[in-house]
Amino acid sequence: MPGKYTTESEWNEIYSKLGRPDTASEYDFSDVQNFSQSGLDFFNEVAHANGLSPKQAENIAKSFIEQGQRQQSELSGNTEKLTQEGINQVKEEYGQAFEQKVNLGERAAERLGAIDMLRDTILQDGRRLGNVPEVIRFFVKLGEDMQDKTVRPDMWSEPGQPKGLQEHRLLCLAADWAENGHQFAIAFVIHTWGSSPRQIGSVMIIRHDMEIAGSVSGGCIEGAVIEAGLEAIQSGEGQRLDFGVADETAWEVGLSCGGQISVLVLPVADTGLPVALLQEVASMIGYRRKVAFSIDVNAASIEDAAMNVQQVQSWLDEERGLFYFIQVPPPRLIIIGAVHITQHLSSMANQAGFQVVVIDPRSVFASQQRFSPDIDLQLVWPSDYFADHHVDSSTALVTLTHDPKIDDDALRSILDEPLFYLSCLGSRRTQEKRLDRLRKAGATDTALAKIKGPAGLPIGAKTPAEIAVSVLAELIAAWRESANRSDKIQQPAGT
Repeated sequence: MPGKYTTESEWNEIYSKLGRPDTASEYDFSDVQNFSQSGLDFFNEVAHANGLSPKQAENIAKSFIEQGQRQQSELSGNTEKLTQEGINQVKEEYGQAFEQKVNLGERAAERLGAIDMLRDTILQDGRRLGNVPEVIRFFVKLGEDMQDKTVRPDMWSEPGQPKGLQEHRLLCLAADWAENGHQFAIAFVIHTWGSSPRQIGSVMIIRHDMEIAGSVSGGCIEGAVIEAGLEAIQSGEGQRLDFGVADETAWEVGLSCGGQISVLVLPVADTGLPVALLQEVASMIGYRRKVAFSIDVNAASIEDAAMNVQQVQSWLDEERGLFYFIQVPPPRLIIIGAVHITQHLSSMANQAGFQVVVIDPRSVFASQQRFSPDIDLQLVWPSDYFADHHVDSSTALVTLTHDPKIDDDALRSILDEPLFYLSCLGSRRTQEKRLDRLRKAGATDTALAKIKGPAGLPIGAKTPAEIAVSVLAELIAAWRESANRSDKIQQPAGT
């Protein structure tokens, strides 16, 4: 019998006689269900170290799995019970206003970027963080506090938002409101005189519960427009508002001198702007297509929802009493690779009026913390992105990864598309190797001739910021040249 002073070799001899296999890998757990490979490897080592026979090890493993399943089942049942009890508690507290308050809380969480955390965080008792009554109440209260009835500038505009892109987002937001059954009105700037801070075609949307988005001026007339919007929601009738601005009060509105601002307010209803038209507009924006319709200013109703015009900017025909609302896709820059240069280039291009998309399948680079919220960051392979997204003649692409697997994947996907600019970072030798790889992959010389390389103007750039400046300068030059060839393409505002 083994005793206090039994050596390890003597124990191994005893274990072998009791049926322990020579190595840990010889245990057979093929009859044990739901055993992961990592768990299996760990259990093999523990079983062998403790001298278990195959039968003993199998019985213990089965017991372990069965106990775990029972605990999981009990936890799942308890989690469901706790979740339902918590929700019922909040329902009883809020009564008929439950759904309204919860939606208010969810909007607050979305504004703060916390919605994913609430949905994905699992507590020790199995509940999702967002299902805890205390958390629900917190975000509902936060939503109520954020739903300030006092008009504030940050309710109307998005700081740093490129001109020409904001209206696209507002119209898509309006379509989303309509889809969710909200009552609201849309205000259009139809005429300005003087140095107005908001151009013709600017949009502001006013919801029945005082949710406001967009702007029509520097702030002075917003209160009156909001009031008119609420009236339009109640009456179902639109109206035109004309604001004359004297020289001494011009600065309050944002004009450098006296002038006039005219705003047309329409309810989103059959008597104003139809919901179906708004949904069609959102769909066209999603496909980066031109949006155009005319409004009878006197009747405050849609005149022609399918007009075919060559113009690219909204305008007012006072003689005919028609306002032509025009929105064309903003120029888009797609950057392959979320590298240091991209951090500078994406920010500067965004400020120059380009809609920026950054694509990188590497999570260590494609981190939202490294980029502005205005940047559309895509953690996917380029070919997967282009399989689902339309590329048009107002789109540019720059590859910056220095990784042929990623850069070439993007180039093979878009070489035949009508990009107005296509360039790749790297030396002339790198460019030659790149073209050779693509040629062997089947690319034609005509397609390869589109690729500029090295990317950027030759300004002697060394640092990431300098390289970004050189690329952006070349990009803008290409865009201006493209825009001059066709009056159907909108130029970036402010550049």
